[in-house]
Amino acid sequence: VTLANLGVKLATDVIVDMLEEPHTESAEEDEDTMVVDKREESNDQGPIICVTVHCTKTGFHDDCSLVSHLMVPRSITVGELKRRICQMDRYKELWEESDFGSTNEEAARIRLRHRTENLYFGKIFRNDEALVSKSQITNDSALVCQRLDEPEVLDDQEICLITCKRNVAEKSYGEYEEVKFKFKDKPTREELLEQLGKHFFADEDKVEVQAAKFSPNDFRWIVVAPPQKRKKTKASKRTASAMRNLRLAPFHLKDGDLIGVKLHSDDPEEKDDFMRDEDRDMLLRIKGPAVYSARQKEHLEMKEEVALCIDADF
Repeated sequence: VTLANLGVKLATDVIVDMLEEPHTESAEEDEDTMVVDKREESNDQGPIICVTVHCTKTGFHDDCSLVSHLMVPRSITVGELKRRICQMDRYKELWEESDFGSTNEEAARIRLRHRTENLYFGKIFRNDEALVSKSQITNDSALVCQRLDEPEVLDDQEICLITCKRNVAEKSYGEYEEVKFKFKDKPTREELLEQLGKHFFADEDKVEVQAAKFSPNDFRWIVVAPPQKRKKTKASKRTASAMRNLRLAPFHLKDGDLIGVKLHSDDPEEKDDFMRDEDRDMLLRIKGPAVYSARQKEHLEMKEEVALCIDADF
């Protein structure tokens, strides 16, 4: 009999009893047997899932280490999930014990995020009252937690963005910085560019900036650009609507997004596409050269293979 036939699935909690005497179903059976029973869930908590917990001290995807795996019922809340993470021995080892508060205090300081398959950080789970089963947290989900200095409380007209300043000449970015983006009713292009300009170029007057959102699913940067002046179509109308509400397609601006920022004067002809060399490499590996537009192909530099010679004198 296999475990699958017994109904034992991944992350199922079981009890194994070693018997003093062999257990046989009939007198004809004489082999030693272990009886495996599925553990009944207490308090009707429902099925168990296994999640992978990672930790970041800076909040940026290039700083991430594995904590451990954690098994929890799908019926608990996100707040309870945070409390269970705080109680993990491996999690406690990452911090000074003298700086560790009560479980509730520690849970309030955790910023919990989804970690995508390509190792970038995704959704921030802010609603502690939401059920795990309703929060897109499933079996084998990868989560990453960041321990903040104090609990983070944002209102309905505020989101946290991870931003970085673009170096157009080198096609790279500087250090990541968190920006609390506040908007009046709906996040608009004008509000976003104005606040990013003040954050990165506070010493300059009447600065004009350009911005793009990074899409980790396909390694592209979606430019927050005004709609082009042309014949009105359904697509152009959607773009115009998105400028008045960046939460709409094609930008889908959300809490925790990565935003690149550059001065318009550094790229007045807007030929720079915000992409990095690693973005081009990953895009090329996944979808091949056909995915590039004519402008992107101009920036794509194929590295020439060279012979490697090693002069070893033994």
